[in-house]
Amino acid sequence: MRGATLVGGTSAVNAALAFRGPPADAAVWAARGVRCWSWEQVLPWCLRLEDDRGFRHDLHGAAGALPVRR
Repeated sequence: MRGATLVGGTSAVNAALAFRGPPADAAVWAARGVRCWSWEQVLPWCLRLEDDRGFRHDLHGAAGALPVRR
């Protein structure tokens, strides 16, 4: 379809979003007895997953399989 115009919402954008829950969520899970889900235990796994090369910080990974772009 040459010269087609897309009208619509997210279906026209074809994008995906990924975000991790805040530390308070992990605290609730841990308080409810969910083992291995405290923020201190979950954060290293988030860092291993992320490939966020546009933002350097101790709370963001840069060598994982999930690309993060802003």
